[in-house]
Amino acid sequence: MKEFLGCCFASMLAGVAVGAIVVSQNKQIAELVKKGTQMAQEKIEDISDSINKAKKK
Repeated sequence: MKEFLGCCFASMLAGVAVGAIVVSQNKQIAELVKKGTQMAQEKIEDISDSINKAKKK
């Protein structure tokens, strides 16, 4: 019985470690996507400003 409980405990620890890694990577991915989206929005605004300036001339 001790061996069974030890194996269950080790499996739970491995699951927690893998879960922590997945969660931390998801936060990094979310931050990367957020930064990319913000940069794309800024570039689109710059392009639309350039187009508007060109139309006024």
